[in-house]
Amino acid sequence: MTGRFTEDEARQIFARAAERQHAVEARGEGLSVEELQAIGREAGLDPEHVAAAVAELRAGPPPVRETVAGADVAPRASRVLPGELTDETWGQVVGRLRRTFGTAGIATEFGRVREWTSGEASNLRVLAEPVEGGTRLTFETRHREPGTVLWLGPGLGGGFSLLFLVLAVVRGKLADPVIWGFILFFAVLAVAGGVWGRRALRRWSETRQGQFDALLDQVELVQRQALGAGAGGDDGGGLEAAPEPPGAARIDPGLLDADPGLEADPEAAAPRRTRS
Repeated sequence: MTGRFTEDEARQIFARAAERQHAVEARGEGLSVEELQAIGREAGLDPEHVAAAVAELRAGPPPVRETVAGADVAPRASRVLPGELTDETWGQVVGRLRRTFGTAGIATEFGRVREWTSGEASNLRVLAEPVEGGTRLTFETRHREPGTVLWLGPGLGGGFSLLFLVLAVVRGKLADPVIWGFILFFAVLAVAGGVWGRRALRRWSETRQGQFDALLDQVELVQRQALGAGAGGDDGGGLEAAPEPPGAARIDPGLLDADPGLEADPEAAAPRRTRS
């Protein structure tokens, strides 16, 4: 071929290029998890973190937040932990959940999937499911009646304020300062109730999200220590939380028990309900 191409030659070139690209896509050429881990290792990345990132990517985008008055009424936290949770580690997780949220809850299993729910006490749900690269641990809950918390105060205050206004009109006492005092009092009560409801929802959401993040941090530390102890042949007695790494975010002790580790709950060792 010469340095320039005719229209017919150009069509042939583009047709062959398209065929080659289609053939490459059909073969599914790309990078495997192992290849990604090798590239990441050269860049100083832990292969476990690369595998966890792959699992999170395949899980799809995070769910859309459900907000009411700026508060997340369905807080959720999820993380892919390395390896598979053992019965002992899961028992310790259940024990911590029971103490943190103040309810025994119900622990169940379905194949390799483990689940803990708070029962009728609240809408708490914890799910541990195997994924490529480890175990995905998910915490989620939902506020039962966010509308009631937000609108109860304004509804009552506004209703009484309107009632006194109607009475003033019916009885022809619009000039009565006493009635206007009641009207203004309940109007202020309505506004204060709305502000309180908004803050209560946000405080509930922040507390739950903080509890979820703190528990995930603790479980991940324990899981990594358990895997390290297993690899090193250390059988020296139980799983305890590893020391907090330098620069890690501090956890509000008011959200969780003061002790940093995960101790096994005697009730967690009881027979679990298995779904079939």
